[in-house]
Amino acid sequence: MINYRLRNSGVTLIELLVVLSIIMIMVTMVGGNTLDSVRKARAQTEIVSIYSLVRKASTHAFASGKDVTLEFSNQNLTLSIGNEVIKRENLIFLQFPTQTIGFDRNGMPDTLSVEAETRGQDKILDFGSIFTSRIKHAE
Repeated sequence: MINYRLRNSGVTLIELLVVLSIIMIMVTMVGGNTLDSVRKARAQTEIVSIYSLVRKASTHAFASGKDVTLEFSNQNLTLSIGNEVIKRENLIFLQFPTQTIGFDRNGMPDTLSVEAETRGQDKILDFGSIFTSRIKHAE
């Protein structure tokens, strides 16, 4: 006599849906944190770029012997020597109230910090570390 057994191999549709639901929940949890980390990294890159632009403005002022201004307005930065605009930069993640840093002929700024906002949080960018090391070396 032939014994016919039906084998239950494979997965049911319900099991497959449960596994897919668990995977989607995990991806959602990890994906949100990953996107937030990418935004933070890009905002940090913009901050580093601003510090570099402040150094550049100071160097231009010292090298040219002219007054240099760095203007912050909304998401725009403008570097000018006299009336000539040298560089404009548009930011994505940082916003600024309208404020200006002026650099004298020695490359020293008239203020060492600016206010900024990123992702709804107020920040103060302090440029003192750039210039205090120059003062210590000069003494």
